[in-house]
Amino acid sequence: MIHCNKPLNPNQSKSGYEYDPELGDPDNGIAPGTPWEEVPEDFECPVCGLGKDAFEAEE
Repeated sequence: MIHCNKPLNPNQSKSGYEYDPELGDPDNGIAPGTPWEEVPEDFECPVCGLGKDAFEAEE
């Protein structure tokens, strides 16, 4: 899973959006099976609007 790291408020650690390559994000034009590396560089978190560089892989 890939997570957006922007806190929406002081009591929340992340926006809550997770990108799962198996599921993609069809609502935002990303087909199921699309690896994170192939998600367009102009992709934005649908929850907070931050760019792809705000995401981190789950450890």
